[in-house]
Amino acid sequence: MGPPGAGKSTTATQLSRHLRMPYRSIDVDRERVARRFGYSSTRAERLFVEGGAIAFAGYTAQFDHAVLTHWLQDRPAVIDTSGGVMAMAHAIQNAIRTHDAVWVLVRPQLGGLDAWRSRLDTRPGSADWWDRGGCAVQRATLETAATLMSEENLISTDGHTDQRLVATIRERLQ
Repeated sequence: MGPPGAGKSTTATQLSRHLRMPYRSIDVDRERVARRFGYSSTRAERLFVEGGAIAFAGYTAQFDHAVLTHWLQDRPAVIDTSGGVMAMAHAIQNAIRTHDAVWVLVRPQLGGLDAWRSRLDTRPGSADWWDRGGCAVQRATLETAATLMSEENLISTDGHTDQRLVATIRERLQ
C-alpha cells in the first residue's frame, strides 16, 4: 500500500514474482470485483467532475477497502492496493490490526515531492487531477503513511524490491 505514484504496482509485481504468489490489483480489478459491493465507475467519474479529486477518492476508497477485506479472506496473494486505500486512515489501520497479513508500505522514492509530482504528471489526466483537489488527496495519503509507520506488522520500503525485503516478508509469512 502507499500513496498514488509511490511505486506500489512495481513493488507488488516484483514481490509476487520473488515470493511465487498470485498478484492482484485493486486498480485493475475494481470495476469487476467492487461492483458486487455497489461500485459504479460512471458514478465515480461523475463525482470527480462535480466534486473533484476529494469526492472521487472518498467514493472509490470505500469500495477499495471492501475489495481488500474480501481478498484478505481468500488465499494468500500479493495485493496491489490503490492509492485511495490510504485515504481512509482509520479503516486501513483497522485492517492492518485485524488481518493476519504482511503489510508493505511503499513510500515515494527519493527526490522529494517535486520529483514525485513529476512522476505523477506523466499519467493521463493528471493535470485535471491536480487542478481539482489532487494536492489535498496526496497530503492526506502522506499523513496516513506517517501514522501507519508505528504499526508493528508493517514493513516500509522506498519502492526498491531487494533481497532483504523479500527475506523479511518470507520470515513473517512463516
